[in-house]
Amino acid sequence: MAVSRAMRQIILMGIICFGTIGMFNAMSSIGNAGKHSPTAQNLAITSSSIAYIVGFLLAGGTHNMIGPRLCVVFGGLSFVLYAGSMLLAKDDDRSIYPPLAGILLGLGAGLIWVTHGAMMMSYPTEDNKGKYIAVFWAIFNLGAVIGSILPLVMNSAPGMDPDDVSPTTYIVYMVVMGLATLLAFFLARPSTIVRDNGEAVSVAKFSGLRAECVAILAVFCDWRMLLLIPAFFFSNFSYTYQFNDFNGFNFNIRTRSLNSMLFWIAQIIGAVVLGYLLDRIPVKRSRRAVLGLILVGVLFMATWVAALMVQLRHNWERKQLQSNDLIDYEHGSTYTGLLAIYAMFGFCDAAFAVYCYWLMGALSNKHDELSRYAGFFKSIQSLGGAVAAPLDLAQTPLKEYLITNWILCALSIAAMFLVCRTVTDTTIDDYDEQGDQSCVCTNAYDFRRLYAPNASLFSISSYAAARRVSNACGIK
Repeated sequence: MAVSRAMRQIILMGIICFGTIGMFNAMSSIGNAGKHSPTAQNLAITSSSIAYIVGFLLAGGTHNMIGPRLCVVFGGLSFVLYAGSMLLAKDDDRSIYPPLAGILLGLGAGLIWVTHGAMMMSYPTEDNKGKYIAVFWAIFNLGAVIGSILPLVMNSAPGMDPDDVSPTTYIVYMVVMGLATLLAFFLARPSTIVRDNGEAVSVAKFSGLRAECVAILAVFCDWRMLLLIPAFFFSNFSYTYQFNDFNGFNFNIRTRSLNSMLFWIAQIIGAVVLGYLLDRIPVKRSRRAVLGLILVGVLFMATWVAALMVQLRHNWERKQLQSNDLIDYEHGSTYTGLLAIYAMFGFCDAAFAVYCYWLMGALSNKHDELSRYAGFFKSIQSLGGAVAAPLDLAQTPLKEYLITNWILCALSIAAMFLVCRTVTDTTIDDYDEQGDQSCVCTNAYDFRRLYAPNASLFSISSYAAARRVSNACGIK
């Protein structure tokens, strides 16, 4: 069966993210970026997350202005510099390099995230969005799987310290990231992509910085996006506990590496399973939206309950364990139970993210608008990371930190339910009907569709704000 050009571009973007984001995820999920102390990684994460907030908000407009190729080149180089900073700071937790590289990463990586987000939400047809998102997620997470194998193999070799990461590991990360970045030059312009059903991808003509800025502001006036803020925030907030606390404190390096590999394998499985179900459950799309959220919600809440039970049983505290107290994969049942919970974190994290992308993709088919949605998503995600890392640095008790994650998860699912109820069986885009692509702002909202007469007061206030933004741009 021939692979469409749209799918080939998704696969290529997956390979690029395999070597950049995937390697970065592997390095992070080892726990403390392969260090004994979380200080260097938390400082880097804090600085990058703050930069992410700004970078992601601007990334959607930047992508619409300069296109996917340059976005990926600039973003890929920021990952190379970040890995290099961890190498330079290997023996110095207070080094200035990780925070500086974190800032560059925050500004640059957003360009890659927004590019792939817009591609995998706008390139497929409506009945294949789950498939495209799952294919991308599986390919790019293979990077994290293979990246996790590197320290596992190197630290399991005879004569190697099982609780340390060699400089060669960081160098390999940098080389792979650099090679993946070069593949950006094979990306096509979105306006040249044709979907599987023969339709061209909807891309509005870039109408200048002022119009793009107004369109970005309009995203903040969409009540659906506002209700998704808890989910976007939680999806990155939880990683700090999972990586640095659950995995980072309790296991030696080679076991953390094995955990990391299995975590990302579970992510691949979670993405593929949910992506398939969101496309193939034999009911209307509006019904699939609800069923998909119920599945993700039940599994994620159950995983947090299991983690809390383990926390209460072991009464884990924030203290540096001696090497002989750290859990190794040779410890049998003591290890396998914890591994199962960590793998379920991976499965649920991926399913949660896939659902977020699928839900946004169900709200629009327009490439330029979806790039702004992706930027908004990643910006709020980064805010979650920016808040979580200082809490980790402040030595927040692990039980309270875990319960906070659990509450955020529940709040996110409740808010997403209100949004998924607005999903229709098909999405009609304004300029697809009217043929008017002269101004991105003209197509920012279909007010009749978004704001029903019986909307809540919250929706009405958002409508009023959106109307003021649209009036400023001349929308009737």
